[in-house]
Amino acid sequence: LSAGGPKVTYKLRDWVFSRQRYWGEPIPIYFPVDFPEGVDPKDVDPKDEGCEHTIRYDVSIPVDEADLPLTLPEMEDFSPGDDPAGCLARAKDWRYFQ
Repeated sequence: LSAGGPKVTYKLRDWVFSRQRYWGEPIPIYFPVDFPEGVDPKDVDPKDEGCEHTIRYDVSIPVDEADLPLTLPEMEDFSPGDDPAGCLARAKDWRYFQ
């Protein structure tokens, strides 16, 4: 019997997702935003605090292939913070677009 020899072992262990450790994975899908009845979307901005709106998570819309790769926003502080949604949730200009 021989007592083991050198061997290369690769572990993929979610490498695609873990590479975006602090950002979360920027999956190129967006969701439409609904406003209450009688509110004109042109007159309100969902980025404003107190703006009543609903994100329709039941209707996923893929980003057009021509808009890929997805460009992440420039941020000074990308630490996770207290919000479980992650730092991209704080990038409101990037998160809510027209």
